[in-house]
Amino acid sequence: MRWLAVLAASLLVASLAGCVTAPPAPTIDSTEAKAQYQPAMDDLVEALESAYPTVDWTTDPDHGDRVLFGSSDEPCSLWLADQLAESLPDASGGWDNVMTVVNPVLETHGFSAISETDDIAGGFTGISSTDDAGSEFRIVDKAGTNISLEIDVTDTSCKD
Repeated sequence: MRWLAVLAASLLVASLAGCVTAPPAPTIDSTEAKAQYQPAMDDLVEALESAYPTVDWTTDPDHGDRVLFGSSDEPCSLWLADQLAESLPDASGGWDNVMTVVNPVLETHGFSAISETDDIAGGFTGISSTDDAGSEFRIVDKAGTNISLEIDVTDTSCKD
């Protein structure tokens, strides 16, 4: 009987693994993506500045807007300029408070609400959200906070 329970559990895991879907192929180029997604980044930072006025945000001078290549089977991705600040979880009282601030902005721009922190190696903590196109906001903290937004695009120049 025990083998039957193990078999049933294995089948359940296999069927759930089949439910994971890859993000759809990109449908916009980096110019269109910037125009569409930059307002989401701006609104997110504005909401955080309003909720936590003591936290100063700056654009990362080393990581401005860029189109990058993932791997041979992945599309090019536009990364909007990263936004940096001192530790947001410390200033806000924790990630739950940050989620309360960012979720309305994310949902307004078509991203999923965040309900839990991400499991990140190396002493980092963070939260993330995706939209139906597979674009992903990440807010990550270690010695400071970084907000990034990655959007898959139709550009092919990153593969040259």
